[in-house]
Amino acid sequence: MLNKLRRRFIIITMTAVVLVLAAIMTGINLVNYNRVRSYADNVLVSLAKGGGEFPEFGGNTPSDTPPKISDMTAETAFETRYFTVEYNTAGEITSVDTSKIATVDDAKAQTLANDVVNKRRTSGNSNCYRYLVTATDSGKMVIFMDCSRLLSTAQSFLYASVMISLVGIWAVFIIVLILSKHAMEPIAESYAKQKRFITDAGHELKTPLTIISANNEIIEMECGESESTRSIAKQISRMVNMTNNLTMLAKIDEAEVVRDKELFNLSDAVIDVTEPYYKLAEANGKKLEAVIADKIEYNGDEKLLRQMLALLLDNAVKYGKSKINLTMTQNKTHINIELRNDAENLEEGNLEKFFGRFYRSDETRASGVEGNGIGLSIVQEIVLLHKGKISATGEHGEFIIRINL
Repeated sequence: MLNKLRRRFIIITMTAVVLVLAAIMTGINLVNYNRVRSYADNVLVSLAKGGGEFPEFGGNTPSDTPPKISDMTAETAFETRYFTVEYNTAGEITSVDTSKIATVDDAKAQTLANDVVNKRRTSGNSNCYRYLVTATDSGKMVIFMDCSRLLSTAQSFLYASVMISLVGIWAVFIIVLILSKHAMEPIAESYAKQKRFITDAGHELKTPLTIISANNEIIEMECGESESTRSIAKQISRMVNMTNNLTMLAKIDEAEVVRDKELFNLSDAVIDVTEPYYKLAEANGKKLEAVIADKIEYNGDEKLLRQMLALLLDNAVKYGKSKINLTMTQNKTHINIELRNDAENLEEGNLEKFFGRFYRSDETRASGVEGNGIGLSIVQEIVLLHKGKISATGEHGEFIIRINL
């Protein structure tokens, strides 16, 4: 139980760390990429204003100073690799300038420009180039800027941030793994006290219950059986059953693995456990049907699995309305056990809350059927102890428990 709680704590903590780091890294890299794109757009706008050329700086007049564009300096003209393609009003190429870039020839420039014109977009990306379509006196001009170096820097930053994040996540995992043991100590102490209390209370209750039962039998022998003595006997039986279930639940919680594992015929065990419940169901005005596949073998604790099946059938006979269906099949990987019983005023959908300790629905309490809400909790613990899966659902007025072993 504590190990499961510790694992859950580690998983939740690491999930939170991963999500936060992923959000931070995504945000930083998006800002970095947008900064690259914004810079490229600013440069393209500057080139468009200059008719495909950067304005010359270095004079003493206001017109000779660099434009007020973020990240642009007088050196930008010497650092930027770009080319232009001009079109006339008829859509024909009239001029191609690739003098400011070495990796693109006129033919490639025309191909890229024609693709952009056909898309009928004014700006965007084409491979590693950022482009801008601007109107001119004679038609229009398509300006391309080579962003490969900027993108390479952004990609390097992305790679570095991811690697640093992974190292950070691993470091946090080691720290959480070490500290989680100390974080669980108060819970472990409280849990140990709880188990000790349940065990001690169970033992302490057995003696007075035995004495009350013996005295009740003496009263019946001396004065005869009455409604009061029958009620006392019934409540004693209920208390003894609850005490036994609590003690068993504490023992199961304490166990981390199945200790008494052995290969046994699960089909025969299920048939054997089910047999007495046919008459019990009939006595309660209900019909029990079971379809059990033959020769299914399982490596587990036979005693615990028999107890699990008995609790399931006991619950179904108690709370079922008129019919109970038990099936067990086997596929290549799992053994599937399904128990269905009809019920009144049953919720639809997931009913995992029925596995909660001492949980009883309002309808169950109002029905007058006696119970303590521990049986299905024990069933769940036995299944989990065998590394299986269990679910409870309400479907079309039927309470369905499915178990995969």
